[in-house]
Amino acid sequence: AFPGETAKEGLQECLKAAQEAETELKIAESEYSSAKEVYAILSAGYDGDPESVDFSFMTRPLRSRDDTVSALSRAEAQLSAAKAALYRSTGEISALGAPEVISGEIQRIDAEIAEAEEKYEAVELARSLLSEADEEMRTRFSPVISRRAGEILKSLTGGKYERLTFDSAFNAETRKFGDTVGHSSLYASSGTGDQIYLALRLSMCEMLLPGGDCPIILDDALASFDDARAGCALNTLREMARGRQVLLFSCHTREANMLAGAPDVNIVRL
Repeated sequence: AFPGETAKEGLQECLKAAQEAETELKIAESEYSSAKEVYAILSAGYDGDPESVDFSFMTRPLRSRDDTVSALSRAEAQLSAAKAALYRSTGEISALGAPEVISGEIQRIDAEIAEAEEKYEAVELARSLLSEADEEMRTRFSPVISRRAGEILKSLTGGKYERLTFDSAFNAETRKFGDTVGHSSLYASSGTGDQIYLALRLSMCEMLLPGGDCPIILDDALASFDDARAGCALNTLREMARGRQVLLFSCHTREANMLAGAPDVNIVRL
């Protein structure tokens, strides 16, 4: 529900209940008045002797005396219930404020609902456009990322994997060297999964930031790699560093020790 819609419905229910109670009150008062008039006429012409009453001036009543008394009793009960409902609704309306105040509140809530509906439509339109743009981006760039990420994964694994592909939802599938079919990355080891993730990150960096002007910054990206995988990853990063600057931060000494003496690496210890 939109903001304020519940409050508006509550106000409208109170007004409706008050109108219904007022209608029932008018009906009950009318029936009570009619029954009272009939009773008064009958009482005025009755002096104790039924034969002395002249009924020529009036038509035969639709109800007997007992029926009239019962109808009067029912009318009084209905009148009492209608008055109680009216008083209750009147009290609820009084608690809410004057009619003009309630009307103004309903208009304010209607305006809020209209504004919320406009915002909702705008959000739905934006979401639809973003979904279309996302689908187009995935369709256009998935093959490009797959090709470059496959090349990087091959380097990261020392040639163990020769291909890495991503579908439009970026679900990864790998193929080892010599295999005829690929396998979902879900079945790969955690170490291979980390290599796939790094290959994807590096390929997207190259695609989104072409030209080599922007450096690649990695923070403990090899922390979960064993020594063999870390060695391959460092060689891959050194190859990439020929085209752009690569900054690798680590709180460990392993990477620095592996790269010690490399002429193309600048190690800074803090």
